[in-house]
Amino acid sequence: MPSSKPVAVVTGAAHGIGRAIALSLGRSGFSVGVLDLDENGAGATAAELCRAGADAVGVHCDVRSAASVRSALDAVRSAYGRLDSAVNNAGLGTKAVDLADLTEQDWDLVLDVDLRGVYLSMKYELPHLLETPDAIGSIVNIASAVGLTGSADNSPAYVAAKHGVVGLTKSAALQYATRGIRVNAVCPGVIDTPGLQRRLVRTGPEDARQLQNKQAMERMGDPGEVAAAVTWLCGRTATFVTGTAIPVDGGWTAR
Repeated sequence: MPSSKPVAVVTGAAHGIGRAIALSLGRSGFSVGVLDLDENGAGATAAELCRAGADAVGVHCDVRSAASVRSALDAVRSAYGRLDSAVNNAGLGTKAVDLADLTEQDWDLVLDVDLRGVYLSMKYELPHLLETPDAIGSIVNIASAVGLTGSADNSPAYVAAKHGVVGLTKSAALQYATRGIRVNAVCPGVIDTPGLQRRLVRTGPEDARQLQNKQAMERMGDPGEVAAAVTWLCGRTATFVTGTAIPVDGGWTAR
């Protein structure tokens, strides 16, 4: 039997921003497919959702692999009988280097996960969304504030990939606007995740101050603040919103 609730999938949902998005969607009444390369982490996020009274399933997913993406989406569809919304959050970065010093291996890896991974996810999510009667029909891609600006403080590969995510979002939004599917991007600034805290243990308080000062609000964001924007875009109160790239960056890109 198809789920009586709307169903969402979130890639990269074992940790950080993706985990916060999955938890927020579960609290908002979605059944959630928690997808991640870290299968144990995906299971832990799903278990946390179930303890809170939501429906969730953790599924292994490597967004670099078309077969893995198809298999993960099929597992969620098998569990719940429908798909209403998809959040493509899985991504990675590398340390900031000058373009001439960026290795081909790092370029290929970042583009493979951060851009091709979004393309593959969307490619195989769209048929499920189109096949779901009365689906909310929403895709949200997690880009970055540096997908809207240039940046000397991030890997050129990461910046290029996130610009690509924004372009892919806008193109897909136009193609599917009359077919009941909205496609948007959310562009976080510096968000206080466990991964960022591990970096700050290595780099110290001056790095923390510099990161805070990128935002006009002079603080880092919370993963829940990103999740709130994503949850709104996934729901039925954002039905006239498509093709946008919404900064959740404390004013970084307003400067």
